Amino acid sequence: EEALRQAMPAQLANPFAADISLFDVQFDTSANKWVPWMKTVPEYTIAPEADVNSITVPTVDSVRIASIVRTLLQSRRPTLVVGPTGTGKTVTVKEELNALDHNKWSTLMITFSARTLASQVQDIIEGKLDKRRKFVLGPPHGMRCAILVDDLNMPQKGTYGAQPPIELLR
Repeated sequence: EEALRQAMPAQLANPFAADISLFDVQFDTSANKWVPWMKTVPEYTIAPEADVNSITVPTVDSVRIASIVRTLLQSRRPTLVVGPTGTGKTVTVKEELNALDHNKWSTLMITFSARTLASQVQDIIEGKLDKRRKFVLGPPHGMRCAILVDDLNMPQKGTYGAQPPIELLR
């Protein structure tokens, strides 16, 4: 974090004390200032008739993950979201993918398990993509493709420690 603080241009410098992490604030481009993530969490009330399984309460972590994933998707950058179990990573990323313009984005969600095979992953991905030329696949013409792979670390390791489904994604 110290290297990031030093590399930051003076006009963007974090005005908060050194004891406040850069990971606890975001730069608000409309106001041209740093804002703590805590202030970006929207007010949330649960409707009395809401189904318990459909309730997603926004937290600092979910708002931060959503903002970063949204920015990286717009910048067309690959993204790996990591963190402890039960922090809402999958739900947050799915919500961001579902919010994309379906006329411009094709989305695919794959959940790995211990029994996931490389051939299964290949079939799923190839089934969603169009063949453009020999050995070249891509999303439908004029579209981008975003693939969510959940539980990336789950495939069983082979004899020599490789995990073929993950190797296929590389």
